[in-house]
Amino acid sequence: MDLETILPRLLGEHDVPGAVVGVVDGDGEPHVVTAGDRGAGRGPVDEDTLFAAASLTKPVFATGVLALVEAGALDLDRPLIEYVEEPYLPGDERAASITARMVLSHTTGFPNWREDGPLFLRWPPGTRWGYSGEGYAYLQRVVEHLTGAPIDRHLADAVLRPLDMHASSFAWRGDDDARVALGHTADGEPQARSRSMGVKAAAGGLCTTGPDYVRFLVHSLGHGHRLFEPQVRIDGELAWGLGWGIEEHGDGGAVWQWGSDPGYKHFVVGRPNDRRGVVVFTNGARGALVYREVVRRVLPGPHPSLDTRQRPRWLLATAGRPVDLQPRLDEPEVRALLEVPARRGEDLDRIADRYRDARTRLLGVVVERSWDVPDVRPGTPIACLGLEPRGSDEADIRSLAVLPRWRRQGLARGLLFGACEELGLRALEAETDADAIAFYRATGFVVESRGERSPGVAPFRCRLELPLTGGRRRGS
Repeated sequence: MDLETILPRLLGEHDVPGAVVGVVDGDGEPHVVTAGDRGAGRGPVDEDTLFAAASLTKPVFATGVLALVEAGALDLDRPLIEYVEEPYLPGDERAASITARMVLSHTTGFPNWREDGPLFLRWPPGTRWGYSGEGYAYLQRVVEHLTGAPIDRHLADAVLRPLDMHASSFAWRGDDDARVALGHTADGEPQARSRSMGVKAAAGGLCTTGPDYVRFLVHSLGHGHRLFEPQVRIDGELAWGLGWGIEEHGDGGAVWQWGSDPGYKHFVVGRPNDRRGVVVFTNGARGALVYREVVRRVLPGPHPSLDTRQRPRWLLATAGRPVDLQPRLDEPEVRALLEVPARRGEDLDRIADRYRDARTRLLGVVVERSWDVPDVRPGTPIACLGLEPRGSDEADIRSLAVLPRWRRQGLARGLLFGACEELGLRALEAETDADAIAFYRATGFVVESRGERSPGVAPFRCRLELPLTGGRRRGS
């Protein structure tokens, strides 16, 4: 295959400034092809060009973690809380069961990132798959505690230097370093990089070159089989191992990982059975269109990992903070949420009118990126919380609803605590019936019986008190 001709054509067709492709053939030497430019007049992409690796960092980190396991310093199935003194998620006892195996297989229950909102569990740890960089940040803290060194030093000692990845590091490369390929927007404008160091280093802090990452891929395909053992199934064709996604199909399957940061789109995939693989780094927002075609040409055959957005059980990503739904009360999607309590006997129009009052609030969880099913568009509300403030720092819960298809993912709990931080609330109260008290108790509410059921009076009073978290006050 003539990648030297094909790659420049793909960059031109999809408005991507530059790329480097590394091809691994189990019977021969790795082959590296470069095309395009670094951006901002920095010259052409070549084998010395540095790329922010984004999530292609995760398999490198997993390899460094396995080195600690093999040395007897870390047990994949021992709760991480036993290695460090402070809990990563105070106040939620479920987080005490999280292990390194759960982190590397994305089954912690954490969201991808807490962003600027509070951290929460979407579901109990170990119960289902959900991509999470936050889990990697937790395990990074444990690794640094065990080694007594920053994560960049441990990974340099355990992975980078032994594999002769001498151009790679976790040191921050500023945009003034001419070797760095600048990311670009879909319109072709240079895009400043987000700094992925600090707590996010293990999930996305690697800075590397095409030849260096090819060396890592060669090593992984030959020695990484423990990392490639499936730990959790996503659907009929995709699973996840330790740090690597897994394609399972008739020709022996493949391992993979994608990387996505603003202005960068990367992909790595390899077949352990014949040690063939390919890695693609691009510095353009449309780079996925390039790497998909390159992968299909280099490794023909089914690649469900390239079509995750169309897969029926792929994870949906929600906005990090509650969204104000009051201006959207007449939208069908908001009305559908309000119909949930209406089915218990309340009139839908009456419920909607309640939130037209300036004294009330209607907050919601909305879809930020639709990774789940094609019929869910960004901005779709899937959970809502209606509040009637009492004083400056307390509120009564008037409605709490999650659409049926999105239940059992921690959305209601996350919305409750997110609202408290957003509005600066110290306490929440709810009046409810027996069907809901298990949820409120599990969320930390104190539940009191109000005695005999009276007509029109809920038999239970639930109250949650918590200290102010420093969240921004948005009014009451």
